[in-house]
Amino acid sequence: MIRRPPRSTLSSSSAASDVYKRQVQDSSTNQLIFKTEYLIHWVSKFMTLSVGDIILTGTPPGVGCFRKPPLWLKPGDVVKCEIEGIGAIENRVAQSLSPSKL
Repeated sequence: MIRRPPRSTLSSSSAASDVYKRQVQDSSTNQLIFKTEYLIHWVSKFMTLSVGDIILTGTPPGVGCFRKPPLWLKPGDVVKCEIEGIGAIENRVAQSLSPSKL
């Protein structure tokens, strides 16, 4: 169940990413260029937001290709992205298809 956080915490919630329950990114929504409330307001001008909609905003520090050594996702990895008080989403990395199979 998605809980609506108190208004004052939308722009200061923790944002984290885990790969197989190992935290690889840790930041806060206050690091976004645009505040959460503004993003929701702006997107709402162009479309109706529904439960489950996702607004993509970029990624916090910790991107795999810039790690030493680099951390690359591979088929079977489970990636969980979570914003405190809003919710989480999990995705399993699938095997890529060759262009001839698309």
